[in-house]
Amino acid sequence: MQLMKNIRLWASAIVALCTTAVVAQTTGATLTVGSIEGAAGKEVSVPLYLTNAEEVVGVQFDVELPYALTSGIVLSENRKDDHTVNYKKIDTNKYTVTVMSFNNRSIKGNSGLLMRLPMTVAEDAQPDGTLDPMTLTNIVL
Repeated sequence: MQLMKNIRLWASAIVALCTTAVVAQTTGATLTVGSIEGAAGKEVSVPLYLTNAEEVVGVQFDVELPYALTSGIVLSENRKDDHTVNYKKIDTNKYTVTVMSFNNRSIKGNSGLLMRLPMTVAEDAQPDGTLDPMTLTNIVL
């Protein structure tokens, strides 16, 4: 019998080691990673939040996750308006993510959940929640 220990994954604390919030200086917008909770061997969804004072039509960034994406990235219904999301693997557990509208529509609202990144926690994950850092880089808003 495999012992499944619940682990608390504090993505926001881990990201804080690398960067507390990633700010796009041209728009005054902030893209941040929320906290997650899950169990070893189970799928979790990493929430990404967008706070913007001005209109944002699209988003592009690179993300390096502790584990590989397991299924499609899900955009928040509350923020998208004719937007699609695409991602491309560029290295081990590293992806370029693009959110865009072919009709040049703005992302709805000024704050809140933008998307969720699904990944499966490793079977041998540490019960104390120790993970490799998660980083956001090359952000364009």
